[in-house]
Amino acid sequence: MIRKASQDDIASIAQIIKSLDFPGFKVSSSENIKKRMTKEDWYVLEENRKLRAVIALAYNEKSCEIYAIASNVKGGGSELIKHAINICREKKITKLWCWSMARYQAEGFYKKMGFEERHLSKKQFYNEDYWLLVKVIS
Repeated sequence: MIRKASQDDIASIAQIIKSLDFPGFKVSSSENIKKRMTKEDWYVLEENRKLRAVIALAYNEKSCEIYAIASNVKGGGSELIKHAINICREKKITKLWCWSMARYQAEGFYKKMGFEERHLSKKQFYNEDYWLLVKVIS
């Protein structure tokens, strides 16, 4: 079941997104998650009363940014991307996009989900390479 995350989920979310942490920034800090929950919509995939995957979405007029996505169960990320696509369609948003650091090696996942590489920035954000990946929603 996919549902909107609540403040009560922060500790579990932190555990799931811990893999996104990198030197210089702890994405999984409870303070960061709590602050970001006021700016983005966070959704969780819940199975047997346990959180298995999380996605955070930030909306603009015509686009939606994936701020964070992580899963500790096979297929969890795909389910959440499909959920995000449905939300975009409901809101008449035409682009779903994200920045993905090369260290995550997630380009294959995004391509499988229909995203296209738009740009590779070398040594930019925290001196890391990262991809801009975009999916056009029709």
